Amino acid sequence: MGTPKEAAEKLEFTLPLPTGDKYQLPGHLVAGSYEFDAAAQTVALQWSGTPACVI
Repeated sequence: MGTPKEAAEKLEFTLPLPTGDKYQLPGHLVAGSYEFDAAAQTVALQWSGTPACVI
């Protein structure tokens, strides 16, 4: 897959809305915390095209 940056550029993310629909534009990874919150089972990510979010 090449470098981590090249791999991140190939990934696309969708944001599910409360209605069950998906946000109209796919997002691409911009930054991640690399810190896993075991209690919440989440990793903080930020991607372009969509608002910052915790997954």
